[in-house]
Amino acid sequence: YAKYTITSLEKMYKPKLFVEPDLGIPLDLLDLSVYNPPSVRPPLAPEDEDLLRDDEAVTPMKKDGIKRKERPTDKGVAWLVKTQYISPLSMESAKQSLTEKQAKELRDRKGGRSLLENLNNRERQIREIEASFEAAKSQPVHATKKDLYPIEFMPLLPDFDRYDDQFVVAAFDNAPTVDSEMYSKMDKSVRDVSESRAVMKSYVATSSDPANPEKFLAYMVPAPGELSKDIYDEDEEVSYSWVREYHWDVRGDDAHDPTTFLVSFDESEARYLVFPVTNGYFFHSFPTS
Repeated sequence: YAKYTITSLEKMYKPKLFVEPDLGIPLDLLDLSVYNPPSVRPPLAPEDEDLLRDDEAVTPMKKDGIKRKERPTDKGVAWLVKTQYISPLSMESAKQSLTEKQAKELRDRKGGRSLLENLNNRERQIREIEASFEAAKSQPVHATKKDLYPIEFMPLLPDFDRYDDQFVVAAFDNAPTVDSEMYSKMDKSVRDVSESRAVMKSYVATSSDPANPEKFLAYMVPAPGELSKDIYDEDEEVSYSWVREYHWDVRGDDAHDPTTFLVSFDESEARYLVFPVTNGYFFHSFPTS
């Protein structure tokens, strides 16, 4: 057997490819006759014909028997803007109805004017203040579930003590202690208490590139025998167990979300913070894995 090979002449040969002119799509950018209307007008589809049909204007008959042409109104197709005619004929009957936006603006203007008038009325101010205290004493009702009733009432006040603090919201894929050999064997209630007292601290480790050090986040929980100690007591020494590390990344996706609140509960009242705070501190979410 001999190995088949081709010559250089066959390799350099380029076969000619014959195709239809314009690939069957005749295009002529200079031929404007294609835009001329056809000599025979094709029939319109019924749905298109309804859109092009004009409204039938009905001339009303007055009591005196004289037919008067009314001023056009916005009745008919709401999304088409009609030409408005200015005429002295029957101006009262030609009054246009207010749109919802115009009616709202009119109510706001009237409400603002009446509010300013009421502010100057001392007796009215006293009644409004007393009514606000009475409203605070009334039984609150759930906005969507009317069958729910509160079992305890607590005043909700702004937290001015933590107003200047910076907060970070950490979102975990799963329980941080689930992979720990020591904490995974504990009862769930004990493990939850340990996680509620956990401490997260960021570290920077040197790497081969001095300009780009490695950043990681350490997750530490109190040792099993330290849960009885007060972690908020500065004089109390509490031992922590280094559970795991996380690589973190700061994102500002939710920095301007005004629907996020931080609520802390005391014995007699609850205090809240709104994010973002007005002094420029934002909270940052970062995924952990």
